[in-house]
Amino acid sequence: MLHWLTENGALHCLHPGAGKVDVASGSHFVRVNGARVNIKPNPLSRPINGCMHPASTNSKPCSLTLTVNTGYSAFIYIGGKPICLESITGVTESIPPSMYKVSYPGQSMVKST
Repeated sequence: MLHWLTENGALHCLHPGAGKVDVASGSHFVRVNGARVNIKPNPLSRPINGCMHPASTNSKPCSLTLTVNTGYSAFIYIGGKPICLESITGVTESIPPSMYKVSYPGQSMVKST
């Protein structure tokens, strides 16, 4: 069972210092504890702030999410779009590329399989 991801959730890159993904507001139709449930395409193309990966000629810190690899529900849709689950992961545009993942889904009440 996986928690639904809300706009109060926290996603971070996997670099030391863990830059925070700026999660967009979710669905206008469904809320959990007052927070909007996130739906596709979130967290695609979202800014990342505070990544501590050192910048050099061969490296660049995270500043944007590029892809969503996993974590959209195959069964629950809002407005025709799948909801985001706490298993969301993806790739950032850092050099070399890094991953991001959920550190807190934003709520602990609603889960789905």
